[in-house]
Amino acid sequence: MVVADILPKEGRECADLIESASGRAHFVHTDVRRSDACDRMVSEAVRAFGGLDLAVNAAGVMDGYAPDES
Repeated sequence: MVVADILPKEGRECADLIESASGRAHFVHTDVRRSDACDRMVSEAVRAFGGLDLAVNAAGVMDGYAPDES
């Protein structure tokens, strides 16, 4: 799995957690607002794992927002 995140510390921690559970993970520092960064992330996935089978974009910003608990 490629973990792509704009936050390097958190992204590496996520990849480390996957690997500690016997998974394979590769972290790529990525700002999904930039197409060149997304292109680099895909290239890194292909280099690290030999291809890209699936991509999930779960990017979001929650600063200043509380979950709706109604």
